[in-house]
Amino acid sequence: MKTAKDAIKQIGLRIEKRREEFSMGNYQLADMCLVSPTYIAEVEWGARLPSLPVLKRISKALQMPPEEILTGKRAHPVYYADKRTLGRVEKALRFLKPFTFVYINRKN
Repeated sequence: MKTAKDAIKQIGLRIEKRREEFSMGNYQLADMCLVSPTYIAEVEWGARLPSLPVLKRISKALQMPPEEILTGKRAHPVYYADKRTLGRVEKALRFLKPFTFVYINRKN
């Protein structure tokens, strides 16, 4: 049985795999999505779950519907902006959010 943490890691792996298919680095994807490269790395590691606006930008940059990023199931591109589908995506993100874990080691 898959846990929520496993599902979050799978989301990150799907993003990483698709990014690599485009021969794109973290910096390039981060620039396209208006986030930091660290943010993208944390998403790919499964340490952070992207917010819905960031997920939509990642989806557009990787030419992969948000639903497909979350579930791994092929989704038709027409659903990129479908409000009903995005509502389900947002609901899934809200459910998974408490299961994310971020380890930040900062030296001041």
